[in-house]
Amino acid sequence: QTERSCSHFAMVVIEDFDEPPNDPATTLQREKVSLNEEDFEDARSDLSDSLVSAGEPHEATAEEPSSHGTQVVGGPAENQDGSSSKNNTGDGEKLNCAGSKVSTGEEQQQSKEDGRLDEERVGEAEAFKAEGNQLYSSGQFEEAEEKYTCAVNTVPSEHPHRAIYLANRAACRLQAEQYDLVIEDCTECLEINPTYTKALLRRAQAYEKTDKLEYACEDLQKVVEMDPSNLAAAKSHARLEPLMKEQRDKMKDEMIGKLKDLGNSLLGNFGLSLDNFQAKQDPSTGSYSINFQQ
Repeated sequence: QTERSCSHFAMVVIEDFDEPPNDPATTLQREKVSLNEEDFEDARSDLSDSLVSAGEPHEATAEEPSSHGTQVVGGPAENQDGSSSKNNTGDGEKLNCAGSKVSTGEEQQQSKEDGRLDEERVGEAEAFKAEGNQLYSSGQFEEAEEKYTCAVNTVPSEHPHRAIYLANRAACRLQAEQYDLVIEDCTECLEINPTYTKALLRRAQAYEKTDKLEYACEDLQKVVEMDPSNLAAAKSHARLEPLMKEQRDKMKDEMIGKLKDLGNSLLGNFGLSLDNFQAKQDPSTGSYSINFQQ
């Protein structure tokens, strides 16, 4: 009897597992599965057609993401909420060193901070300049030059006050007869402020001391054009102009003499010299003709 009961129990279990034919729940489940299997392909096809008709693009990526959230190669990584972690900043938006967007408020704050630092540097440079002025007035030109150098190195490179510090340092170097350094300082000063007449005058003095009279006259001429009331510049220009022309003629004669010597050295190989050639100008045309004389 026990064997019959166990055997009957096993048959009941097997029959229950093999879906009793008259169980309404099993029949309904079978119908649902059958419906899903038959209509799945049609439903997916209809969905694809509706997406195409709606104009939604479908682009393939280099590598599809796995079910464990692997990032797609060639595309932006996605967060857990499905949003893209790619930087979607628009045109004109700036990023800081960490890669995050810098807001307008942060830009304004940074601009104010930069302006404050520039003001502090200008204040320090002005203090150096004041010390340099006092030293220059007392005849301590070397010490004054050091203070002006500190001012030049402290202020921002393109700040207009830097031109003043360079011109003041040039004045100290002019006193020390460092004319090449004077020319350098004044030239840099004029790159910042081309109308700085004091720099032009000091550079003209340095040019004169280094026998570059033509350059000196050019600087003095600029001063006279910008400030016709500057009588000192006008007098210096009037004094240097004839000296400059004399120097130019002298340089021209020296150049011609060197060329003549070179020509004679070459013609000497043939028993000739430039004295065998005479240039005559035609008064009607102004042209020259070369005549050979033995």
